[in-house]
Amino acid sequence: MTASQLVRRRFGGASAAAADPETLTVRAVLLASENRQIPPAAVDLAARIAKRSDARVHVFSIARIWGTSLGFPNPGLFPNKQEWAEQRAMVEQ
Repeated sequence: MTASQLVRRRFGGASAAAADPETLTVRAVLLASENRQIPPAAVDLAARIAKRSDARVHVFSIARIWGTSLGFPNPGLFPNKQEWAEQRAMVEQ
């Protein structure tokens, strides 16, 4: 048994085979990324699921904070203007 199968079994998630996009009914779809391009196949799948349910698609991108100071995020380590612009461009695309 693979690690992902163990996680699904332990936390009650459906198997990948059971997640047929043609049978899902949802209120919203979330596309998420951690500073990486979202694959076109994922965008197409999200669009198909959303269209079938007349749901919204939300795109979420995580901008990293690169460190802490005394256990709190250090403002000097937040993304700069260029990094924020890259995040926005990726989400818009």
